[in-house]
Amino acid sequence: MVEKEQPLPQSLFGIIASFGVGGVIRALIYTLGGGVLFGILGYIAFLNGPGSTQSELGTFWRVVVATLMIPTYAILGGGGGLVLAIARTILNHTENVEILLNRFVNPLMALLVEKLSPDKGVPVDEYMGQLDEKIERLQYEKVSAFAGPTRWLYRVILRVFRRFAAKNLLSSIQSRGESLVTRIALERFIREGLVSFLREEFEDQIDLIRYGVYAILGVLAGYPIYLWFH
Repeated sequence: MVEKEQPLPQSLFGIIASFGVGGVIRALIYTLGGGVLFGILGYIAFLNGPGSTQSELGTFWRVVVATLMIPTYAILGGGGGLVLAIARTILNHTENVEILLNRFVNPLMALLVEKLSPDKGVPVDEYMGQLDEKIERLQYEKVSAFAGPTRWLYRVILRVFRRFAAKNLLSSIQSRGESLVTRIALERFIREGLVSFLREEFEDQIDLIRYGVYAILGVLAGYPIYLWFH
């Protein structure tokens, strides 16, 4: 008897739960720690800027600025800490990310092979010339059958496949002593490497988010430090 596959929401919940208590604790520490630390930095920035004795602001406007500045620093610090905690937890559990990606990609693999395979064996450069048209047609013929976020995710997978093929198809074909893209070669190429490539692309996006958060927090932290020494 074939085991019934869990619905995607249940599967997603299980994957998130598998991140464990450590991920939750990390998120709390990063969020609270970031909020407190940047709240203090916001207070320092206020005391050495708008709230300094040299400021020309009156008492009312100093209170207004303090009411806005210090909580804003704390919220941005806590939010940044939460994002960094989530990113670190995800990167520490890439095997779970790959499980989730498999849930999305596996139903599409047979469709990719069916619709993207050439009619006959063709050289890689010729096949790549046909690929954009094939992917565009596949999006409108099949992906439209899916609804909402699922449709969007499948379209993303198709766009990523274009980059995956451009980067790896030639070397994959040549590594087996072949020179033509055939249905069998394409199926092997998709099943052996697409999910791993998707995971790497996802991890790269997570890293970009992390670096962006570091840059924002660095600017926020640098401002009060600059005022402190000037």
